[in-house]
Amino acid sequence: MNYNFFKRSSIAIVLLPYIAFSLKLLTQSSYTTFTAVTFFLIILLSIELIYRHITKSNRLFNVILSILTISVIVTFFYGQLIVSSATNSFMSSSKLMNFRQRDSILYLLIFLILIQIILIKKRHFYNILTNMFCVVLFLSNLSLFAYNKLSPQKNKTEIQQSNSFLINNNTTAKPLLFILTDEYSSPDELFKLYKDSSIYNFSDSLTKTGWTVKKSFNTSCAATASVFSSIMNFNLSKKDSSFRKLETTNLVMKYLMNPGLCDSLRSKNVNFINFGIFDFYDHKSLTPLYPETRLYHFPKNFAELFLYKSLFCYVFYKSANFKPYGLNNSIFPSELHNKFIFSKLSDSVSKATKNTFVYAHFFMPHPPFIFTPEFPFRPITTDNYYSYWKFSNIKLAELLKKLTKENKYRIIITGDHGFRGDDKINPLKTFSAYWGFEKSDIDNVEAVDDIGLLINAYLH
Repeated sequence: MNYNFFKRSSIAIVLLPYIAFSLKLLTQSSYTTFTAVTFFLIILLSIELIYRHITKSNRLFNVILSILTISVIVTFFYGQLIVSSATNSFMSSSKLMNFRQRDSILYLLIFLILIQIILIKKRHFYNILTNMFCVVLFLSNLSLFAYNKLSPQKNKTEIQQSNSFLINNNTTAKPLLFILTDEYSSPDELFKLYKDSSIYNFSDSLTKTGWTVKKSFNTSCAATASVFSSIMNFNLSKKDSSFRKLETTNLVMKYLMNPGLCDSLRSKNVNFINFGIFDFYDHKSLTPLYPETRLYHFPKNFAELFLYKSLFCYVFYKSANFKPYGLNNSIFPSELHNKFIFSKLSDSVSKATKNTFVYAHFFMPHPPFIFTPEFPFRPITTDNYYSYWKFSNIKLAELLKKLTKENKYRIIITGDHGFRGDDKINPLKTFSAYWGFEKSDIDNVEAVDDIGLLINAYLH
């Protein structure tokens, strides 16, 4: 075998595993067109040829340039994977608050530069190993992708719902608030584990003040994007459970950018207020005025799609859309997100017209377990989830008391799924409560996925 080609560093070869990691995302997206792919390959080939021409000699400048180029490219395209791994490790450690995610990016870059400097006299051998490793990794991931693509898969819907859904439309128009609490376990599930009657304090207090409560409420799956896609498309899980095979980014772009519920509400001239984590049409998640509270960034073209698994999107939302002040913010945008909703939701909806739909998405009691200064950071354990779950109830109770004080709104509060970090807790059991709805209509809501039907019926 001729190793001469592998003796020199190659940008294209280094990128091969990244392309393989992104194949599912790329092949499912409408942004991936023949023109876009051709243009990308031309650019990549041009960069590779320029890079090889510049670094073809052994002069010190060329060697240094080669080391820096490869180090930066590896850090940029693979850094998010390493940052995420580091974050997950530290989130299970009480030492997290001494760790900054962006530091790991710098450490990675320094490490790559140093390792190449140390091996500078053996760089040809190092390049051969690196290039061959990338090729093998690319081929193995490509084979795995092809195998998964060709393997027959059964479509399963975890919960079978009734097809009947009759709604009483003789209702007075009011703003409708849909509040989703992420990863909220059913109190019944937690009671089985902890045998603590105080678990029911929140749900019982809601019942006593006029809410209709479902303490154990079914959901179709334990993934937020899938559940919410189903809600916003009139129980999509009942019609076609195969949609959950889509990579999350493509799932969101296909089913949540233009969901069926929003189509219906727009046709009825319903106004939108979005305090959520997903965009609908031109209704951005939360508000562009507060980019530091946005949790997700979704591609708008092929270039952003290709860079989605790189550091581009990670830095984009961690730095508040590339704002310098974003670097000084909390390590967890989710904490800012939750605090923003608690501070702004009541005032915002007080100005809403009767025919208004409000979506608010709390990223709690979902990890990370932090709401400073009231709830300092705690690592991910079942006991800490339970503590944060109870803390979330206290914060939600305060908010709901304000919202129901003058009986101006209809309100739905629900979890999307339960805690996924303990086999003793069923993640397909959550909780929901309803204010201002007919009980006969609520009884027809058999699962979280049905809530979109209820919302659509009451906004007319």
